[in-house]
Amino acid sequence: MDKNRVTVHHTKENKEKNANKEELEFYKNRYIDMLNMQNEKHRVARNYSRIKTIENLYCSKNYCPSDEFLQYGQNDNEFPSNEDFEKMVKDFVNWKISWAKNHGNHLHILNYSITLDKSPRCHIREVWDYKDSDGIIKIGKEKAMKQSGIKLPNPKEPEGRYNNRSITFTKVCREKWMDICEKYGYEVERDPFPRKKQHETIQQYRNRLDQEYVQQRLQHYRNRYNVLQKTLDNRLEELNSLESKLYEKEVGLYEREQELKKKISDFKKKKADFNDHVKKHNELVNNFTDYRQKKMKTINKAQKEQDEYAQIYIDGMNDFFEYIRKHEDPEMCDWWNAAFERYCNYKKD
Repeated sequence: MDKNRVTVHHTKENKEKNANKEELEFYKNRYIDMLNMQNEKHRVARNYSRIKTIENLYCSKNYCPSDEFLQYGQNDNEFPSNEDFEKMVKDFVNWKISWAKNHGNHLHILNYSITLDKSPRCHIREVWDYKDSDGIIKIGKEKAMKQSGIKLPNPKEPEGRYNNRSITFTKVCREKWMDICEKYGYEVERDPFPRKKQHETIQQYRNRLDQEYVQQRLQHYRNRYNVLQKTLDNRLEELNSLESKLYEKEVGLYEREQELKKKISDFKKKKADFNDHVKKHNELVNNFTDYRQKKMKTINKAQKEQDEYAQIYIDGMNDFFEYIRKHEDPEMCDWWNAAFERYCNYKKD
């Protein structure tokens, strides 16, 4: 047997054919002060076209009673008997009335009707109201629910179409209706079936196209980001490799610098030693030069004395030779010529 479904649905109707005397009388007795205050504001502002009667208020879209539908089963599924369904609806309505009393009495059930046929269902009409700061009772579902202590589905999110107190209260009602169905022995599938795909409106179609375009652009930028990130990672890897090589070069240059400093230090020491040797050599050279000059002076002096002596000797020999020649001694003359020639050769050597 297919598991049965439970339906709890809230709607708003503003058609005059739904009006009845009991509901209209309730509006007159409870919301006349609200209507008079609104009409007075319109008279002061001279917006006479906005002045309404209680019938207009009852049938207006914003202030008409809301509709709630209860049903068990769907299509060919098993439905509860008429007697059980009436008891189930009565329990649900009594629970709602009790809940309203315990939460400030802001919810009012105007009436409900049960349709008993192949698929029994119930139609409940209700209205929510609250008191403003002036103590005037006004119709307003969200403010009434807020004063009743109903929380938002997502308290951290802003209030809106998909985050309002009606969603929370509808969920509570659905859970209660399912509990009542199970109480009377009717099995309930609590997890909702996925909805069938519906045709999109023009706005939904445009929104979907916009979202697809945004997703495509996001994917494009993600891909671009991944490419750039990969390129950046490669560049960083190359940079790290270059930094490693540069560090090795720096270490090598530092070691070379230390070697050169050591060689320069050794060279300076050798240069200092060489300068000392040069200094000592220059001193020796100067000493030798001084000695040589002194020696040359002595030699020159001796040579000069010897030359002077030789010249005196030669002059004496020439005088002696002239004397021999004058006395015409041929043998003595030849001997002195030979001796003079040997002396001249000796001087040349």
